[in-house]
Amino acid sequence: SVYVFTLDFSLFCPPVNVTVGDAVAGTTCMVSPFGDPTVSDLIPVEVQSIDVLELNQNLQIKKQENIAGNFVDGDTFQYTSYASTVDDEIVDPIDLP
Repeated sequence: SVYVFTLDFSLFCPPVNVTVGDAVAGTTCMVSPFGDPTVSDLIPVEVQSIDVLELNQNLQIKKQENIAGNFVDGDTFQYTSYASTVDDEIVDPIDLP
């Protein structure tokens, strides 16, 4: 599957607009001042790096992708799941997300 994500900087953690179900087993959101404890406004203006971790059923990383860019509110990015890249190969079902 190919997923298209739209960044919405007006939302809060945890993400309330992500439906947990067939394709999404869980979500995590972490916002921090990255070393400067005096920063109190944690609403992003720009995102320079997005890390997508796709885990297998044993919670081991099966695919890790870093998406670099200068993303602002409303920008989109696309992610292609590991499951859609295995084609007709025989894979261990445990390795599927």
